[in-house]
Amino acid sequence: MTSILTDIAQGPDSPIHSLVWLAKDANINLPPIPAEYLEKLREVSPLCCYATDESLVPLTNRAALSDALVAGNWPKTGMALRLVPKGRSLYWQYILVGRVNILQVNLRFLLTDDLGPGRLALVSTANDHIQNYLQDEIVLARYLADGPRTPEETAHIILCENETAPRLTETHYTWSEARGLSQGRSDNQIFGAADARRKPEELIIYP
Repeated sequence: MTSILTDIAQGPDSPIHSLVWLAKDANINLPPIPAEYLEKLREVSPLCCYATDESLVPLTNRAALSDALVAGNWPKTGMALRLVPKGRSLYWQYILVGRVNILQVNLRFLLTDDLGPGRLALVSTANDHIQNYLQDEIVLARYLADGPRTPEETAHIILCENETAPRLTETHYTWSEARGLSQGRSDNQIFGAADARRKPEELIIYP
């Protein structure tokens, strides 16, 4: 673990403390946590699910998010993440919601596969790409912004998944209350970078 993670893990019990130990047990890098969410993050389910608001937890699922947007419902601003088994699969799911921006990661691993120390490396790769992406203060501000939207205002959604495992795929959508959800288009804005390895002290993002 980095020194930041070690300090948190050795500190008092808290949702962040629990999340750090989840990452250690799963041998994965955590996604960045905006500093203003450190006090808002809650442990929704022990050692598997964390969110700033429980309403975001179901929306870590791709289909649930799509259904909400098609119904004209934009999620509450905040973040949620979870590492959960379902049937024969293990899912890493993450969502970060701003006023008109959503970033979602949905990675699936078969439980019949070897889930050894390197098996979830794709999770760390995705999280390191997110870390790099949110280092840009302007980009981060978009995902931390809150407030109402006009019916015509265009929002942007980025989905990262591993349908063509072991590669990450990135799909972009637009949405507005008036026009609904667009068809997806492939892009490599975030997850196409050749080298996304984070620096040792990067985890918490400060706006």
